[in-house]
Amino acid sequence: DGTEIPFCAPKHSLAYMNYKKFNSVKLTCACDYKLRARFIDVGVPGRMNDAQAYSQCSFEDAMKQLNDVGTYSSFNGNLYGLDVPFFAVGDGIYGCTKYLVSPYTTRGRNIIQDHQRPFNVKQRRTRNKIERFYGVLTGRWRKLKIPQKLSKINMDRYITTCVILHNICVEFGTPNIDFELEEPIEVEGHPAGNDLPDGKLLREALTQYVIDTL
Repeated sequence: DGTEIPFCAPKHSLAYMNYKKFNSVKLTCACDYKLRARFIDVGVPGRMNDAQAYSQCSFEDAMKQLNDVGTYSSFNGNLYGLDVPFFAVGDGIYGCTKYLVSPYTTRGRNIIQDHQRPFNVKQRRTRNKIERFYGVLTGRWRKLKIPQKLSKINMDRYITTCVILHNICVEFGTPNIDFELEEPIEVEGHPAGNDLPDGKLLREALTQYVIDTL
């Protein structure tokens, strides 16, 4: 998922003005169940939405390299005959791909079927980890909530350093600072990402698994 980090942008520049009407750079991150950052991409101007930022990052390439070593199914067996890769879950704006499974959405003319709703509930609860990650990250490093007067390259380094230090705190069991859990925001005008065939096939298998294990 992505979040906006306030930034003192150069004068007369609109590239960093996000939909919330403040200047920012975007942090795109994937975390695990322990709230450790496993992938980050920093520095896309805030004017771009999450899907545009995702299209410019290397997450899909990183996941492909991981699965070239071995898929989830190579260690745990197939799911309904499907070779399941290691994958992440994300917001519907990213679309559903082989390595990023999004929920069923009502964007466009889509209708969420009753048998799809349990999957969406599970997917949302899992995805909530990244919202908590951002809350803990900005709770530890409060200045991430305040525009910093840094050059763009130093701003990117500053954000990256905060994420690295956060991971170190998690590894050493440092207690989390108070945080506010942000609810994912559905932004009007942002189209849903494309659901690719491999992604839809994986999501359908996971949907059936959720139903069978209720």
